[in-house]
Amino acid sequence: MMGTGRRADDRRGHTMAATDQDVRRYRVISGDGHLEIPPDPWIRHVPEEHRDRAPRLIALREGGHGWIVEGSPLIHNGQNVTAGRPVKVRGGSYWEPDGTPFPGTGDAAQRLREQDQDGIDAEVLYPPVFISRFIENIEDREAYVAMVRAYNDFLTQDYCAVAPDRLLGNAIIPSSGLEDAIAELKRAKELG
Repeated sequence: MMGTGRRADDRRGHTMAATDQDVRRYRVISGDGHLEIPPDPWIRHVPEEHRDRAPRLIALREGGHGWIVEGSPLIHNGQNVTAGRPVKVRGGSYWEPDGTPFPGTGDAAQRLREQDQDGIDAEVLYPPVFISRFIENIEDREAYVAMVRAYNDFLTQDYCAVAPDRLLGNAIIPSSGLEDAIAELKRAKELG
């Protein structure tokens, strides 16, 4: 898409005219960003019949937060929320003491501001390990796949939709079998 009058295919394979004004020029793309967010924003996409099995975040007596995920021991926040702070294994939180989101843990608008501060034009976003790996322990296959789909819906519809040219999300692909993986890969492609 590099010149006036050239044509290019969009994400769905449709041909479109491209002009210099349509072209986003990238200088720096971060290829290893992680979307470390609390579960609430994507849990709303989980169907009601499976919502009671969805991961949840709890405040810990000793400080910070932990995840409760079916089939897993308590997962302490720490290493996943360390932007600009010393790395620790426990006691991490998604929020500053005043309740504002900690850097790297907020919504898409916050992420874009942080990209601007860091001189990053776009970012490839991987899911948080707490979502992608620990939900694999949910025994009920339908509930597990519902969690995967809910995260992918959130990623495309709520988060990356704010700036799809800068927030480049990677879908979670379920590990519950080849049929589930292929079906979700196709669905993720359709979602964009």
